[in-house]
Amino acid sequence: MKLSIATFALLSTITVTASAEGYYWGAAIGQSYSNLCPLDGGPYSCANTGDAFGVSGGYSFTPNISVEVDYQILGTIAAYQYANSGSDGAATSNTRVTALEAAAIGNLLEVTKGLVVIGKLGIADIMINQPWSSSSNPSIAGTNTATNVNIIYGLGIQYDFAKSVAGRVLWENLGSVGNADTGESRMSMISGGLVFKY
Repeated sequence: MKLSIATFALLSTITVTASAEGYYWGAAIGQSYSNLCPLDGGPYSCANTGDAFGVSGGYSFTPNISVEVDYQILGTIAAYQYANSGSDGAATSNTRVTALEAAAIGNLLEVTKGLVVIGKLGIADIMINQPWSSSSNPSIAGTNTATNVNIIYGLGIQYDFAKSVAGRVLWENLGSVGNADTGESRMSMISGGLVFKY
C-alpha cells in the first residue's frame, strides 16, 4: 500500500527526532471516544470507546517547547447484532483505528514547581480498517478503509517526578474521522503515561 504524503512527512520527522540530542520518549495508555458504526440503528448496537495505547519520541528545543512524534493505537470498536434474547450477539464488525502524529508540545502554565499545564498542536494521519461480515451469511464479507489527515490539539498536565521522569495526563481532539463506508464520527482520547528525558 502506498504511503500518503502526510505519512511520509511524519516518518521523516521520526528520523530527525531520533537522531537529535536531548531527546525523550514516552508511553501512554488511555481510552478513545467515537461513534464509528456503519451498522448503527435497527438490530445493531455499537461500542463508542476503545482501549488506546501510544508510544512517542520527541526533542526539547527549550524547557518549554518540544516537538514530538506519536504512534497511537486508538483501539478496536465493535458493532454487535442483537440476539433474539435481547442481549448482544457476536460482533459483526470490528473497527481498528491507528494514528501517526507530529505535534508541538508547549508548557502553558506552571501551577507549582514541577507541575505544568501543557498544550499540544499538530497533524495526524489517522487510518481506519474495518473488516465486516454478514450476520445472515458469513461468507459475504469485506473490509472498509479510510484515511484522514487532521489538525489535532490537546490539553493536559505534566508532573516531573525526577529530572529524567515525568507523568503526563492528556486530552486530545483528533477531529472528524472515517467516511461513508466506515461511518463518520468525531474522535477524542484521554490518556495517561510516563515521559523519560535524556
